[in-house]
Parts: sequence; structure tokens; C-alpha cells
Amino acid sequence: METIYNGNRLLTIVSIDEINYETFISKDKEYIVMINVANDFEMNLIEKNIPDILNKNCKEIFCINKFCEQMHDKFDDYIFDYEYKNIMTTWEKSDSFDEQCFYFFNAVGAYNDVNFYIILCDNKIKKYTRKFKRYFIKHFEIAKKGIL
Repeated sequence: METIYNGNRLLTIVSIDEINYETFISKDKEYIVMINVANDFEMNLIEKNIPDILNKNCKEIFCINKFCEQMHDKFDDYIFDYEYKNIMTTWEKSDSFDEQCFYFFNAVGAYNDVNFYIILCDNKIKKYTRKFKRYFIKHFEIAKKGIL
């Protein structure tokens, strides 16, 4: 698990095998989750953890990569079946990881005081942390200047 701070915001990058209820417990802070789902196996891993991911303060689920639309549908089904309120779901299937990060950090810019979680299934946390950090800091530096 990697954690990055930027002002009052927190970005946590976590592998699927580190997920549990305590990972997402935010007693007084809402959060948004981006999930990288590259194959059927990863989708099944994530599906088992949906109840833990959809903790009481989850505001949005953002799925990326090859199986993003199918994963998004599984979250929607769970949200509907268990009558969760005010949780948005979306997906982005562009080929470029940079485009997916750009879309995620711009899409969540409307939320002012939230934490961010990124779930990776393939244990490439070290590889992606630098890119996530760059987008995370860049986005909120731009937001501070009033450009967004």
C-alpha cells in the first residue's frame, strides 16, 4: 500500500490482496475509488470485495482497463440490490493509461474534500505510483489556481 498526501487530500494505492473493510473506513471523510480491471480473474477478485469497497462514505466508483464496463455493471447491480444511495459509477476504456488517469482526476475534481483510492490487481504498485502521484499533484495544483 502506498499513500500520498496533497493538502487535505489523500491518495492511497492498494493491491487487491490488501483490501479489507478497514482499508476503506473513513469515519468522517468521503472517498472515491478507481479500479484497474484488466481481465476476468481480476474482475472476480474485485467482485468478492465489493461490500468492503462500498463502505458508508464511498461517493464514486471509477473502473478502467479492458474489463471496466463489466466491473462497472457489477458495482451497479450491487448498489441497486442493496439500495446504496448517492454512489456514482463510471468507466473509461481508453487504451492509454495516461488518458485514464487524466479522466479520473478531472472527473473527480468536483469533489472538494475527499480521499482517493486506487485498486490495482496485478501488484504493479511501485510501477504506477509515480504516475498516479504526478497526476494527483498536478490536478490539485491546477485546481488551486482556479483553472479547473
